[in-house]
Amino acid sequence: MPEYPYCIVADVQKRNQHRPTYSATTKPTETQVNDFIDEIAAQLRAICDDSGYSLDNLSNSSTVALGVSAGSAVVVAVATGEGSNFSVGDDVFIQGLSSGAVRQVEYDIVTGVSGDSVTIATVDNTYAAASVTINVMNDAMTTLRRLNSVGAAWKAERDTFMGTSPNKSDHAEALEKEYFGSEESCDGLWAIKNVEDYLRGAETTSEAIEDHTITSYGANNSTDTDVAPEWTRESEL
Repeated sequence: MPEYPYCIVADVQKRNQHRPTYSATTKPTETQVNDFIDEIAAQLRAICDDSGYSLDNLSNSSTVALGVSAGSAVVVAVATGEGSNFSVGDDVFIQGLSSGAVRQVEYDIVTGVSGDSVTIATVDNTYAAASVTINVMNDAMTTLRRLNSVGAAWKAERDTFMGTSPNKSDHAEALEKEYFGSEESCDGLWAIKNVEDYLRGAETTSEAIEDHTITSYGANNSTDTDVAPEWTRESEL
């Protein structure tokens, strides 16, 4: 299975509501925003791995053998015995491939459970058989979704001003600061690296955050000009 992001374009749009709806003609385009989402998701996976988190099994989930069709009140036949992983009202993350092997992701809500039949309120995409996984959202997935959307929104907002005056955005700088986090905010990438069990619901390895020395991503990666904002270095003890 391919690696998937933790948010969708609509999540990024919410962070940049003052911008036109991303499309093929906006700056950046919707395709470029999806690229930013993938870029940030890859960075989150690397940071989490380095901090001792395993993201392979974030929550109760089920692989759907028969595929899923788009529509309202969609009844999904999950794997035998896995219906108990779901409850009415659960927020779920659906990921899988289209018939043309294109990655698709969306967020939905469970409206009914009967044995191993799970009813989803509204499914936007049609997924090919044997490619679909449905995960119940937990704290870790919610946090990763937020950070993925904030990081991608930062890059999208910054891209909007590239090559134009004043070539900067206060909103982009605020998003960047939120994404990287700091000791002061106890949030963002800083918290993943420094706060034990920050990603509640993600499995931890034997190396998970054994040394809680306060550090900063920027200071430890000073050659990476894209991920070393000044405030992370200033926050280091």
